[in-house]
Amino acid sequence: MRVEFQTTEGLAGLRPKLPPVTIDLDRLKDQERRSLESLVRQARFFELPAHVPTPRGGPDGRACRITVRKNDGQQHTISVGCCVPGPALQKLIDRLLQIEAAALRDRRARRRD
Repeated sequence: MRVEFQTTEGLAGLRPKLPPVTIDLDRLKDQERRSLESLVRQARFFELPAHVPTPRGGPDGRACRITVRKNDGQQHTISVGCCVPGPALQKLIDRLLQIEAAALRDRRARRRD
């Protein structure tokens, strides 16, 4: 399974804030792989609409685009704002934000070397 994650500006997701981060779960340690697979499953990711509605009154300045590609070829992409309807999807997004931040730190460190 591969997960591509990208933060964007606005729910339309037209202006990326950072380059996308691609996570190949087959290259992760077993515990991390199982954890991400579980988060995808718990969020019922493949049942979500392409544009996940944001609750009224929520800010729309920050959004993200998530694509999950299973090894069998099944693929699904969603765009969602920062006010997420449901704790399972929020947990997935929070973990992906952590991975994105770590990837950004790594990119910056490589540029300094």
